[in-house]
Amino acid sequence: MKRHHFAFSMLIITLLSVNSFAQPMFTMSDLCPSTEIQPRPAKFTPGGVIITAFDRNTLWALDLDRGARYPIPGTRPCGGNCHLSPDARWLTLLDPVDGGFSKMRLNGTDWTPLSANATDVLWWNAETLMVWSPGHHAALLDERSGNREPLPGAYGAISVQPGGRWALKLEHDGKRFQRVLVDTTRFGNYEGESTLLLGFEQPYYSAAAWSPDGAWVAYVSPIEGADGQLSAALFGVQPGSTTPILWTDFSSTVGAMRIGGQTPSGGLSWSPDNTKVGFWALPLNTPADSTVAMPYLYDVPTATLTRYCGFSTLEHTPNPPRLAWSPDSTHLAFAANVEQDGRGWLLLSLEVATGLYTEVSEGVYPALGKADVVAWGLLE
Repeated sequence: MKRHHFAFSMLIITLLSVNSFAQPMFTMSDLCPSTEIQPRPAKFTPGGVIITAFDRNTLWALDLDRGARYPIPGTRPCGGNCHLSPDARWLTLLDPVDGGFSKMRLNGTDWTPLSANATDVLWWNAETLMVWSPGHHAALLDERSGNREPLPGAYGAISVQPGGRWALKLEHDGKRFQRVLVDTTRFGNYEGESTLLLGFEQPYYSAAAWSPDGAWVAYVSPIEGADGQLSAALFGVQPGSTTPILWTDFSSTVGAMRIGGQTPSGGLSWSPDNTKVGFWALPLNTPADSTVAMPYLYDVPTATLTRYCGFSTLEHTPNPPRLAWSPDSTHLAFAANVEQDGRGWLLLSLEVATGLYTEVSEGVYPALGKADVVAWGLLE
């Protein structure tokens, strides 16, 4: 992680016509206060509990309200298969003892078995879970009744719309894979408005994420700039719409960029209030050994793109640090190795309104090969 100090600047950008996408006007700004990383105050707002790893053996809870951190017995470090509930008070995870999925409070209490034969379990809405089988079949599990509803139209999907029936899938056209948004209720009869092509699947241009309310899919796809070079662009599309919206166009402003990493999941992070998308981006026209990634934030209602250029990291390939939102959508947390400080991985928090960074804790452990934040939630 490098420190940079820049003045606040603003640039109004009018997007050029690109293919058949809608092109709104958006505002791009740099938010880069000269203040160094701040120590965590005795009372850190917004509080809550951050789940990460401080050793190789277990998940840890960092209670920001009490100023304490502790290991959670009976857990193992997890990556993309630990999921926070919509109310930010529960976490689904794999039980290392019986191999099934359970849920627990963020302090490790109230363990509740969910599914004994699954590869992933996450929330579809506040009372219903999405269960994926080893054969990648999907079913909705009602927590109250225990009833399961199979979703045959979601078979093989990358992800399913929270609270809805649309799914993001990969389909092969005979030459390569392409990403398609489909209406799973039209299983076996995808045509017309029940399917929408989002672009070809390719490494480092394939990040995608649903908004928590299921109203949007944010996704990354390459577009060609005036110089003929491909650059990653952020798009948004609403299920049922036939026209994706081009949210960012780096090629017409700062040049070719990469958004996120090699892994499609985790590259884009929606705020809990469904208004903002956080991600890392880095230029493609600089030497590889000096290319740094910085956090960016796209605000959907205001069409505003903010670059937080006070800090950057060289540790972005194959994947940059995972961004985890605070429950109130005001902060982003991530683990970073600040260059040349000799302190290892720090847990940092970015206040998105000011661009200020706070050192929340130190000693984050790369249990799965990379130090990452699992979730930021609540105890009460």
